[in-house]
Amino acid sequence: MNLEGKIAFISGAITGVEGYRNIFAAAEQRLREQDCTVLNPAVLPPSGMAWEAYLRITKAMVREADVVYVLQNWEHSRGVKEELALAESLGKEIIYEPREVVIV
Repeated sequence: MNLEGKIAFISGAITGVEGYRNIFAAAEQRLREQDCTVLNPAVLPPSGMAWEAYLRITKAMVREADVVYVLQNWEHSRGVKEELALAESLGKEIIYEPREVVIV
């Protein structure tokens, strides 16, 4: 995976996931080691906005990204599915996190 100079958005389940900030932070670190710019939605405030507002923000991040990096266990996340649909419609590169990655 060559991400040098690219903008990567991390897409993953947040709602109902305990420790999601640590999971996203670990992915961000791995991606930064690839010399790319990382857009991490887990740094948004954990409360204070409606779910739809968070989705509008993450979709804006997807639009700015070159690559969408999808974390494990995304399959039941409505938000991730919407982000992926947008990414696909825009022709973004989508990379799924390898299963051998150890989640903190």
